[in-house]
Amino acid sequence: FQTLFPVDEDGNAWQFTVNWTPSPRTSVSVGMGDRFFGKTPRINISHNHKSSYFSLAYRRQLTFRRDITTEDLEGFPLDFENINNPAIWTEAPIIEERLDGGWVYRAQRYSLALTGNYSEQQRTDDGQDSIFKRVDLRYNPRTTSRYTWSANLAWREDDPQGILFEVDEPPLDFDNSTQAWIFNLTARRRFNQRFSVSLSYRFTDRQGA
Repeated sequence: FQTLFPVDEDGNAWQFTVNWTPSPRTSVSVGMGDRFFGKTPRINISHNHKSSYFSLAYRRQLTFRRDITTEDLEGFPLDFENINNPAIWTEAPIIEERLDGGWVYRAQRYSLALTGNYSEQQRTDDGQDSIFKRVDLRYNPRTTSRYTWSANLAWREDDPQGILFEVDEPPLDFDNSTQAWIFNLTARRRFNQRFSVSLSYRFTDRQGA
């Protein structure tokens, strides 16, 4: 379908979307639009197998920091938390170009999840660009109902850019680029429906500012 609708800026915006379901387990959605800040392409692919799930999404959109940080990977199983999105510090709208991907495999004795995203963010108030990258690998063995544990290995690379204004000082460009490996191990003991105890260990190897 195709739509035309007014926006705050002069002119019109349009978008066109094609949805294709080649099988009950597979869905594909491809779209293109045009708004006052440029083109807005979108691609969503998902496949649900008996023991695995795969999802891939790409989009360019106008959004806000609060929406980026709370957005999850669409269609991803809810028992695998995947909301871990950084965003540049601004109250102005953000033009974001984003690629998300995720894969889950469930075996009889364990489950394995791999997620990742790449986000280019441009502040509309000053035009500064930032890049954020994420890859997460999570392992969950199937134990007893009383005892559970999980292990997570993550890689992060943040390259936020901007202009820092201070009183009585000239504008200063800053670069807070960082790269980090993070390992997290969590064990939980459940006593009943109302009471449980958990213990977590976290190791971070960070380089940069």
